[in-house]
Amino acid sequence: MTTIMIERFEPMKGNETIDKIGVIGINSRAVAKSAKKLGFGVYLVDYFKDLDTLRSADHVFSLQRDELKPNLREEYSQKRLVEFAIDVLKDKVDSIILTSKVGCNYNLINKLENYFEILGNGAKRVERVKKWRKLRRLLKEAGILYPETKRFKNETEFPCILRSSRTWKIMSGVIESERELEIQNREDYLIQRYINGMQVSASLLSDGERAVTLTLNRQLIGINEFNAEKLTYCGNIVPLKSHLNEKIAEISEKLISMSGLVGSVGVDFIISDEKIYFMEINPRFQDTIENVEKYLGTNLVKKHLEALKGILDVPKSGKGCLGKAILFADKRIRMGNLRITNVGDIPVENAIIQRNEPICSIYAEGRDNEEVYYDLIRRAQLIQERYCF
Repeated sequence: MTTIMIERFEPMKGNETIDKIGVIGINSRAVAKSAKKLGFGVYLVDYFKDLDTLRSADHVFSLQRDELKPNLREEYSQKRLVEFAIDVLKDKVDSIILTSKVGCNYNLINKLENYFEILGNGAKRVERVKKWRKLRRLLKEAGILYPETKRFKNETEFPCILRSSRTWKIMSGVIESERELEIQNREDYLIQRYINGMQVSASLLSDGERAVTLTLNRQLIGINEFNAEKLTYCGNIVPLKSHLNEKIAEISEKLISMSGLVGSVGVDFIISDEKIYFMEINPRFQDTIENVEKYLGTNLVKKHLEALKGILDVPKSGKGCLGKAILFADKRIRMGNLRITNVGDIPVENAIIQRNEPICSIYAEGRDNEEVYYDLIRRAQLIQERYCF
């Protein structure tokens, strides 16, 4: 059996000397807001110019050219955001926190490391859990179940999805037939068997050697009521209620401990026929941060920074259930004056939202997963009826 060698993580040497932090990522409002609560001077580099995003940090730098015309498809890319961040932050901060897909892109992280201290996982650690050759080795060493994944061959079983062999990113929707497989550079792609089931995630803290579970969460993927395409992430419910919770936590902690990742990280799974299939490791803050913080009554940026110093202090579980949904536009719309409670990522009045782009985030609380889920749907319907034209 091959042993995976992990270099030891050297804890931060007193983040009390840091008074300014950069936060980089698309839709990073929640992380910036939590960092600001700790007293840091926060410099946020984001795409959006949403009303609450502009209030979430001391200084906000946005790629969005016109607050009335957000256009992710034409204006945003991870590379463009990182280059913009280097340009605006290199003389302002020494340390940065990465969120969203930027925190999963080891090539871009490697570039950022030339300018900043990464308060989290650097390029080498991220590459270990995102490049298929290394990730497969880790999964086999840990004995973790995952959907059949292979290089292109003459015969392919359907349905399937495509993943990048370099970044583990999903590169397609669900593919049902050979006719849909029209890929030019097949050597860069993997075919993974598509498994239909319940999508869940684990939120963890790790010091590089030991990982502990904070919460287990239900993921919302491709929900029609939120106008999300089939494999599009559109929210979460915290905590997950499942008889498999203990097993999911055990698998997650084993995998993250072996990976050498540090700080606030996550693992995604699909539960199908009582089996737990690994889907992805997120070596950075998850979108669940707001619900996890509220459920546990804690500041996750604080816990993240403590974990980097070797301190794993896990708050006690809370009560009730919290949900977040991301509402997408099902057509080109003009926004009304969205000044209501339980919403976030609020666009300015009269903003034009393109089809399939996010409108806002919606929040709900309740006694259990089902109550929260249907409350999110009800709120989404209300927003579309009253505020989308």
